[in-house]
Amino acid sequence: MKAMVLTEYENYGKLALQDVDNPVCAPGHAVIKVGAAGICYHDVIACRGHFPRTKVPGIIGHELAGTVVEVAPGEGQTV
Repeated sequence: MKAMVLTEYENYGKLALQDVDNPVCAPGHAVIKVGAAGICYHDVIACRGHFPRTKVPGIIGHELAGTVVEVAPGEGQTV
């Protein structure tokens, strides 16, 4: 799949569209085929390196719309 990957902090030119492995559907989670995605100020701050859990390389963007393609049974599942 394609993903926008942050490859270096403090340099927005270091965002790269890359091929990455398809996600594995963990128990209690779902896989969504993304139709549209955006970034918000949280992502801007992450790109600056100000969130300790943001690692490079890392996929950014968590605001999305799409189609659920897989749901794995398990705790936390709501459908």
